[in-house]
Parts: sequence; C-alpha cells; structure tokens
Amino acid sequence: MKCGILDYGTGNIQSVQNAIEHIGHRVIRSSQFDELEQADALIFPGQGAFGPAMKTLHRLNLIQPLRQYIESKQPFIGICLGFQLVFDGSDEANDAQGLGCLPGSFKRFESNHLSVPHMGWNQIDATNTGSVLDQFNGQLFYFVHSYYLPIDATTNGATTHYGVPFTSAVANDTQLMTQFHPEKSGDLGLELLTSFLQSVS
Repeated sequence: MKCGILDYGTGNIQSVQNAIEHIGHRVIRSSQFDELEQADALIFPGQGAFGPAMKTLHRLNLIQPLRQYIESKQPFIGICLGFQLVFDGSDEANDAQGLGCLPGSFKRFESNHLSVPHMGWNQIDATNTGSVLDQFNGQLFYFVHSYYLPIDATTNGATTHYGVPFTSAVANDTQLMTQFHPEKSGDLGLELLTSFLQSVS
C-alpha cells in the first residue's frame, strides 16, 4: 500500500515514515497535495503548536484540499497535532480556527498535582466504538500533549484519563485519528497501524 505523509514542517514526521515503512508500506512524503493524492491513504502527523501549524497549512494552500479529503471519508490517519487540527480549535491559539471537520475544541490540562504536558504511557478505553480501536481496549499507548479534547457524547471514540477524562482517539471504517503516538508505542502501535491499513486496503 502507498501511504502519503503530509510534510508541513512539524516534528515527528520521520518517525512516522519509519513506522509505516517498517510494517511494509511505501511512503510518499510531500507538502504538495496533488502528489499526496496519488497515495492510497493520507497520514497527517505533527508535533508542535496549533496556531503556527494552521498558519503553515494556510501558507502552503493545504486547508481546502485537506478539509475536502477528510470530509469525503477517504483513508486517513491523523496523529497528535494532526488529530487536534482536524477539530474546530484549541485554547492554545484562540485566534486560529482548526479545519473544523469534526466538532470540538481542545482545553489545556490544569492540575496542581499532575505534570503538564501529559507525557508517557496511558491506557485507552475503547468499547463499542465500532472501529479498529475496539481491538485495543485497555492497552497502553504513548502520549505527549498539553491540550485535550473533552468527551462529547456525539464523538464515539476511545477515552483516556489524566486528571480528567478526554477523547484520545476517534475512528471509523476509513479514518483513524489519535492523540497518542502509534509510531512511538512499540509493537502495539505498529499493530494498530497495521490493522487499520489492512482494513482500508
């Protein structure tokens, strides 16, 4: 399978490419959407800040094609910042709108006894999501983030608890979007990527 990785200047893209190639898929890595459309699935990774990332997507004229691709339910993986940018917005950048493909806005973790960012291994609760996530209920994945998506009854996804419960992943038949990093989650993360890509191939 040929996977297109959207390269828009944020961190962590090489580790995503390494993971995808490790599980036997070819990679197209580009900031040009017409090149990425030649792939069988699009991967939207990223580490960094919400506002600057949206500015970069605007500068590269990626907003509209990316939004159309996601809303058309073509095979898609969004990871960490690439998960957050799919939603409406974030307290990290009140003057920046997200892609708005899914409803919701991210809040900053506020805690007197927990470290921020939330960094390390944590468990996901994925029951009755009707997606590949159900296979990984109760498993540990690797997180690095300071902002979280509050649980909304309209968003049927996996949840995790770190001071507060939050939505840690959303998936359907053709899309997988995770706050955690599958590519940094060892064999289990690779298994999740493998299972999803097999399901859309």
